[in-house]
Amino acid sequence: MKRAVNFRLNQEAIKILLVLNQQLHLSKTEILERALYRYAERKLKTKVGLLKYAGTLDHEQADKMLVDIKQSRVSKDHKRF
Repeated sequence: MKRAVNFRLNQEAIKILLVLNQQLHLSKTEILERALYRYAERKLKTKVGLLKYAGTLDHEQADKMLVDIKQSRVSKDHKRF
């Protein structure tokens, strides 16, 4: 069930919304919902991947995982140069 909400957008965002509305033949609600879902997917993807381990690892395992991640990032950074 959809619920009415109120929020403010700046003029540029409104123009973009109207252009997308006309070009895609989607409702403004559908455009905003899709944009919100995509944004959440991208921003939460990494966190959700790591959060699946929350509470399942003891401190030693979690510390080792963090060290492995950091070392992996460092080795990739050095390979670029």
